[in-house]
Formats: sequence, C-alpha cells, structure tokens
Amino acid sequence: MIKIRLAKSSDAHGLKALNDLFNGEDSNSAESIRISLNENKQEIVCVAVDDEEMLVGFCCGQIAKSMCYSIHYGDITEFYIIDEYRQSDTAP
Repeated sequence: MIKIRLAKSSDAHGLKALNDLFNGEDSNSAESIRISLNENKQEIVCVAVDDEEMLVGFCCGQIAKSMCYSIHYGDITEFYIIDEYRQSDTAP
C-alpha cells in the first residue's frame, strides 16, 4: 500500500535519488534539498512511500496568486512516481 505524507528533511537522500531519475543525475544535492525542505516556505513537498517507508515518488506544489483571479490557486511544479508504482494492472 502506498501512503502520501509531507516530506521531511530526513527524506533528502531519497528525494535526491528520485530527483536524479526525474530531472537528471546531480541536478541538485541532498544537502540543498534538505535545506529547501527546511527553509522554503513557498513550496509544499509530498512524498509517496511504500510499506517499507521507501520513497517511491514525490510531488512539489506552490500556492500562487495571479492578477487574473480573485483567489489563490495551487500549482503543481514537479510530479514523479517510480515506474513500478504507477497505476496499472501489474502494480505491486
């Protein structure tokens, strides 16, 4: 069963591995990811974890405000799930 939760700074190494798969190897360091998770108040990061608490995906989003709308809206900026955990008839 896959669970979704907010990312925490201890997820930085797992997020780096997933980010390397999604955006290319060494697109960011685990330390930079850890700092961003702790300090970036504009971004919300959620992770998908399996039964063993292994990170299998992530989603990054931000709350935005535009002069075009009278309300704030959510903007998903990044979304990645390891192939084996994507919805299909053969998903674990």
